[in-house]
Amino acid sequence: MVCKVHTKDEISSEIVKRMEDKVRNHEAWNESRSLSEVIESLTHKASFTYVICPGMDKHHFFLVYVDSLKIVKVKNIRIMKVKGKSCYKNGVGILFDSLEHLIPCCMKCLPAELKVLGHCLAA
Repeated sequence: MVCKVHTKDEISSEIVKRMEDKVRNHEAWNESRSLSEVIESLTHKASFTYVICPGMDKHHFFLVYVDSLKIVKVKNIRIMKVKGKSCYKNGVGILFDSLEHLIPCCMKCLPAELKVLGHCLAA
């Protein structure tokens, strides 16, 4: 049996691919509506309701949510390699190793307060 030795770039690419898949398989993922339609869909929804939708390229996503004051906000999320480690980065530069940490931190709420709207937006 021959075992393939993977390069750092191959391992890193596989990690990034898994991170992309995690976003696209998240219960809040919705690619069937435009960003403006998602924003409109969240208008008048409960605080901390959110959707994740595609961004400008395969490593970029938008976290669209209703904040505590019932204002719809959009955060940029990007999968990046920083100092050799793959991570999720929000618009202000904070790095996260998981979506589970990133989402409530960006929305300034507790994980138990999160409400997913993504599955309700099917075209």
